[in-house]
Amino acid sequence: MHISDGILAGSACVAGYVAAGGLVAAGLRGASQADSARTGILTAAFFLAGLVRFPLPGTSVHLLLASLNGIALGSLCFPSIFLALLLQALLLGHGGISTLGVNMLIMSVPAYLSGVIFHKGLKRGVSGWPFFFMTLTGVLVLGARLLTVALFEAGLVNFKLSWPSAAVWGGAMAGIIFLVFRFGKKADSVHIWGFSAGALSVFFSAVLFYLVLSFAPLAAHAAREGFVELARFAFVFHVPVILVEGIVVALLVRYLDTVTPELLRLQKPAVALVVMAFSLLLLMPFSVKAHAVGADAYVEEGQIIVEVWTDGGDVPSSGRVIVLGPEGEEVARGEIKAGKWTFRPDSAKSFRFIVDIGHGHGKTFSLHPDELHKLNKALASQGPAKQEEARTSPAGNDMASQERGAAKHESPRPGPSSAETLTRALLGLLVIGMVCAFLMLRNLRREVDELKKRLDKDA
Repeated sequence: MHISDGILAGSACVAGYVAAGGLVAAGLRGASQADSARTGILTAAFFLAGLVRFPLPGTSVHLLLASLNGIALGSLCFPSIFLALLLQALLLGHGGISTLGVNMLIMSVPAYLSGVIFHKGLKRGVSGWPFFFMTLTGVLVLGARLLTVALFEAGLVNFKLSWPSAAVWGGAMAGIIFLVFRFGKKADSVHIWGFSAGALSVFFSAVLFYLVLSFAPLAAHAAREGFVELARFAFVFHVPVILVEGIVVALLVRYLDTVTPELLRLQKPAVALVVMAFSLLLLMPFSVKAHAVGADAYVEEGQIIVEVWTDGGDVPSSGRVIVLGPEGEEVARGEIKAGKWTFRPDSAKSFRFIVDIGHGHGKTFSLHPDELHKLNKALASQGPAKQEEARTSPAGNDMASQERGAAKHESPRPGPSSAETLTRALLGLLVIGMVCAFLMLRNLRREVDELKKRLDKDA
């Protein structure tokens, strides 16, 4: 649920940064030395959680653990999530820099609210079972409806559930799960409120992701319909994540409440979170297929072939490419098939390409000057009549032209290996540690200055 660069309009990006900056400043206000250490630990956990991915048909998803930040950090979850997303964008290709503020809001606001729900529920001594059932029902009803709509529009099924039918099916599934948990295995209030907080955090992040792509100002070249469809599919794919994250957070907060109960009262850092963060780090080399996208464009017989790959050399099965001219105007767009897309221009220009393979993963790049020179020579040698013939020919953008390009570039250029991705992750952890050390020293200096003032006053 990361939004890439080049999708939102500049006004939306600026507004996102302004709002995010206010929340980060509010979170840092009054942070103590102990808060800095705990924030660093949870920032590392959030940063690493995005690297452990679980495959689904045609895509993959990962846990967020943002709700754990909201539960254990309160308002400090805003700077924590901002720093983690910044490092993910710089080191791992998740999301983008221009959309960092908006992505931070999508993740952190639901995380903070889920923390409030968790603490309010426990403080008032409410069992949480009614809230658990409502959360489960809402997720399953909306998931059933959107799943059937997506499958119907993809041509995989010949029906789609209406809202009343989705309410019946989703409510029935929620009721069965509720009865199993309520009367099968004993679960206390920490489990129940932990599940609700974890599930609602991902749920509302998916809702915000959908609302941003549906109503926020988009860049001039971005097609609203395609991104709305992307947001709907993203929610469908995250329905299992919502349920799994709820279970994981419920188990984590129960464990943390047992070994370090002060953590859930927002007082002291927990050593248990260090173990959790490095456990994710150990799992990463075996499960990571990093999201970073690589792309390039080369000229072959007067046409431009765009080639796309991901880390490890994997080829995306689908995606889209938007071609912009020197003034930012849209020149062409098309769908990526088997990692390639072919474009035959009418003239040689300094083209810029925006590649989007879904779920916030993409790349923006320009045509290399050497390739632009080759394109200019190829078009000049063809002449106007031959250019028009080639442009209108059915082979202009077919698979045969892609195969000719593939003869020159037989396989996608390899992206960073798992070892390189691990190195980037370690670099991210180092940056997190340095930032937290700086905050701790700043707070320590502040405390020393206050102590000196008190001593001078007493003297």
